[in-house]
Amino acid sequence: MADAERFEQGRARFGELMGRDIKSESGADEFMDVTFENLFGDIWNREGLSLRDRSMITCAALIALGKEEELKIHFRGLLNQGVTADEIDEMIIHLAHYGGWPNAVAARRAATSVFEKTGAR
Repeated sequence: MADAERFEQGRARFGELMGRDIKSESGADEFMDVTFENLFGDIWNREGLSLRDRSMITCAALIALGKEEELKIHFRGLLNQGVTADEIDEMIIHLAHYGGWPNAVAARRAATSVFEKTGAR
């Protein structure tokens, strides 16, 4: 697949994940170009897992790593994929025992922030 095509597919996939159209012109922001082209244009478009499944796996990894700010973005993505606030809460509780309690506390803060901003709860 051509780089330009992967870029456009990645931009569209990222927009789908975030629930909004993402405007970016190739070359305007090199980091986002690489992100759209490689991560979302290739990895997130592979067959074998649904977007919802990829989102759940990504959030699980971010919870285990204690990445609170990144979780805010990806929790919005989960909500956009139809995952409920209750399901996100259950994921955090489950992962507290595998990824560590402090990481789950950080994930809970991120979830609370997202739920308040989106009206998910």
